[in-house]
Order: sequence, then structure tokens, then C-alpha cells
Amino acid sequence: MDAPPERVDELMRWVEIDLPNVGEAVKRYLLKQQVEMFNLEYGRYSTDTEITDALVEELMEDAVDTHVHGGSDPFERRQLEDEIAIDCTKEKMKAVVIKNWYSASASRNALVQKIVDQWAEAHQMRPVMVFGGITLNYPVGGLNPEAVRRCLGFPRFKYVWMPTVDSYHNQKIVFEREGRGIKFLTDRGTLVPELKEILHIIADHDLVLASGFYPYRDTTALMAEAKKLGVKRMEVIHPTLMHSKHTLAEMKELSLEGVKIGLTGIASVNIRFVEGIRWVFRIIKELSDHMVCGSSSGQIQNPTHIEGMKWLIRVLLAYGITKEEVGKIFKTNPAKHLGIH
Repeated sequence: MDAPPERVDELMRWVEIDLPNVGEAVKRYLLKQQVEMFNLEYGRYSTDTEITDALVEELMEDAVDTHVHGGSDPFERRQLEDEIAIDCTKEKMKAVVIKNWYSASASRNALVQKIVDQWAEAHQMRPVMVFGGITLNYPVGGLNPEAVRRCLGFPRFKYVWMPTVDSYHNQKIVFEREGRGIKFLTDRGTLVPELKEILHIIADHDLVLASGFYPYRDTTALMAEAKKLGVKRMEVIHPTLMHSKHTLAEMKELSLEGVKIGLTGIASVNIRFVEGIRWVFRIIKELSDHMVCGSSSGQIQNPTHIEGMKWLIRVLLAYGITKEEVGKIFKTNPAKHLGIH
């Protein structure tokens, strides 16, 4: 699928790149990337790969979305949690994990499940299983063991996400705010005591530890200590995005330690990958055995979760990801991750 130099030379004569103050080397790089994308896209026609609605529906059945944003956040979202769960039920999905920024999404599990169960019974369908968790941003007290402990009483409380928007790294990278936000490592690189207490709770109750918006140095220290303390279910979220960026080599290292790699936030109008989307396809090819799907959609400018997942399935299949690989990422891996396989 590579673009030979002579092909790029030819395109340099025929294709105008409308970017000011860009040198020849950058233009050659951009054209090379475009040619390789075209090769991937049109290559599927020579292999008779057929992407049908029926195939997409087949891959949606029993799928698990591990990263759903609903309307209980204090700003606009596309749908409320019950609407999302009903849509998932219509698609015959197995489970959905609701994630809020500022409150415990697990506190809504019982209500959302009751609504979707009633809808499913009326329409003679299997209801999707609704899971939730808590994100340790400032409104819940940050790294607050008691907040995590109190969530144990909620049905299908499964996820503990490290700080996201309130992490020191997100504050620095996204908002250019130095000296603000939550750190979980001491100056010596060890975990702060309150986080160790939280890890004990996660281990004792077989919860999922999910990373937040932190760099690899922080994430790998967190996961290594969690594994020592007996945490069995671990996940890295948004490893392709700027505020929590990991390299492919770093993702491989984490996967070897049993950490799941979240295919998170890909179904977005703004494809935010510094290396381009081909890099993401490479990650999927190399790490599909360790990946779980999380649409992270629902923002006002983006598709709904179901629309995003279906679009993502089509894109992955169109650019060389196999049906079997999609099945692992959307179904098999996340179901095992949640303990519902």
C-alpha cells in the first residue's frame, strides 16, 4: 500500500496543495499519505469486500460500547441515557457503559435499566445491560476513596475512571494552565496514598480501572501498581488523542501487562490524530486482541452513539480491518472485559 517516490513526483506536478507557507518536503509527505489512503480504500474493490447493511447489523448484534456520554452531564449532549439504552436495545447490543464527567453515572443505572426493561418488554426484545461508574474529577472530590466506596451500592457499578478534564495534564495540554489539576503521582513517581486505597477497592470488588487524561509515564505507573495490588481489569482510554497520547510501542507495552486498549472517540466529525487515521488502522491491526470499543460519541456536533458505531464499522471494514477483527473489538473483548461473556 506504500506510495513509490515516482508516483509522488508525478502528483507533485498535478495536484495543488492549498496550504500557505508549506515547504516541498511537507507537500510530498501529505501527498504520500493521500496516495496510501487511496490505495487502502480502493484496494478493497480488488478483494471483493462487500460492506452491506446486513453485515453492519450482524456486527452490531451483541456489541458492547464501553464509553457512552449521555445527557446527565451539565452541558448539551445528543441524547439522554435512557434514549441511548433504548437505541442499543433496538440494535440488539449486549451492554453499554455510561460515563459522565462530573457525577457518578452508576447512580442512574437502576433508573435507566428500569426504563429500558419496560420498553424492551413492550416490544418483545432483549434489553441492553446498563453499566456505569464514577470519574474522579473535582466534583466528586477527586481521588476520593469514599466516593468510590459509596458507589458499590449501585447495581452494575463497574468502572472507576481516573480524572479526565480535571487532570493536571489535560489542564496543561488543552488549556495551557500550569500548576492546576489533579496529580496521582508524587515527585518520586509513586502513587499517592488515597489512590492506593481506591485501587484496593477496585481489586476487592472486581471493578474496571480506566485511565484518565494522563501521559504514558503516569498511566504505566498506575497500571503497574494496580496489577501488584490485584486489579484484574484495566483499560487505557483515548490513547490516540492529544490529552492522553500514547505511542503504538507504549500501547503494546501496556497490552502485554493485561491492559485493554480503548478504541475510543474515533467516531467523531473531527478526526484528531496527529499521525493521521492510517496510524489508527495500524494500531488496530497490531492490537485487535487487546482492544475494546468505546464510541465516546454523543457530543452535540457528533453522531449519536449508534450512528457513530455503525459509521466506524463501515470505515474499519473499508480500510482493511477484517470482520473477525471488528468482532473482537466490538463484541468478544469488551464482553470479557465486563465479565459478561
